Amino acid sequence: MKKAKKYSINTKYKKLLCILMAIALIVASLSISAIAGNEIVTVEVEGEQCMTYGGQKVSQSNMMNYLTDGTDVAGQVIYSAYSLLDTREKDFYDRIVSTPPGTMSFEIEYSPYLSSAEFDAIDFTAIMYAVCLDHPEIFWYNGYSYGYSYIKSTGQVAAITYNLGLPVVQGTSTPVYNASDIPSFNTAMWNKFHQIASELNLANLTGYKFIKVLHDYLCNNVDYVLDNRSCFDPYGTLVNGDAVCQGYAETFKMFCDYYNIPVVNIKGTGNGGAHMWNAVQMKDGKWYLLDITWDDQSPSIYYDFFLVGLNTKDTYFGGKAFNVSHISDGSQYLPALNYATTAYVHKSEQFEQTYNHYVYEDTKYVTLSPF
Repeated sequence: MKKAKKYSINTKYKKLLCILMAIALIVASLSISAIAGNEIVTVEVEGEQCMTYGGQKVSQSNMMNYLTDGTDVAGQVIYSAYSLLDTREKDFYDRIVSTPPGTMSFEIEYSPYLSSAEFDAIDFTAIMYAVCLDHPEIFWYNGYSYGYSYIKSTGQVAAITYNLGLPVVQGTSTPVYNASDIPSFNTAMWNKFHQIASELNLANLTGYKFIKVLHDYLCNNVDYVLDNRSCFDPYGTLVNGDAVCQGYAETFKMFCDYYNIPVVNIKGTGNGGAHMWNAVQMKDGKWYLLDITWDDQSPSIYYDFFLVGLNTKDTYFGGKAFNVSHISDGSQYLPALNYATTAYVHKSEQFEQTYNHYVYEDTKYVTLSPF
């Protein structure tokens, strides 16, 4: 009887085992290589203070006044800085305006990852400018920085962290507010806001009457104070009663926004110095200009800059046309608006034959036809 070839079987088994081990090593090697190739790298990017106090940044080479029509295909005027952002930038904007007061950072993760081109297309400066220009009531954000994590082997971005910067005292790096104080300051501001709105009966006013009452209130109740650290925002303007041009303009916008009156803050220069004022859209569809700061000549109220057009000349400030004394910076962060060239003419009473009634700016009273 012959013996089985044990050696032969063991040899085949060893060869198979070696092959399996080799395959395992190759797979392990590939896995290690993949892990190394997918290494995540985190980068921090220094941002900037977007809304520099005292009238903001002014580009002397880009000063202009827009005269073009800024309407969309539906005929509705687009006047917010938000309207100029792309979809991803709007995601950041939405997160900023919806975060609790004092939140200083948030992260957006991407799945699928962003390509390097998609990431490069995000304008982080435009995001903060848009928030500051559209939402003066969010007075505690004034700058930004950001960080991002990307896959080393592909350059794809997996996540972006957006850091929100507090406003700083002019000429320093000292924050105007502490993040821990912002919730209580925000509450105080809104309490004062609603108190004033109730006193002025703003909920029952629209158009010309609303703007006139608010203009006069700010002129009568706010002092022009440059050395107050919070005089640049609605909190200081409403709670402390102190403001510079930015405080006047942003507080006016805050009220208009709340009651759905189209308004923007315009930044640039006033007689050569950094300045901010407002533009408001009236019922004729045109945008009229207001400079409440210059109209506040305590104890008097002036109307040289009340709902004027670009070519309107003031009476008490040298007889200059508005677009001569006030030069906007042609901000890329705001859309072009259809500015009026002459002052708004308020008609308190006008008969409309078609509808057989008189129009008193805000309320229509039915009357018998005189015909």
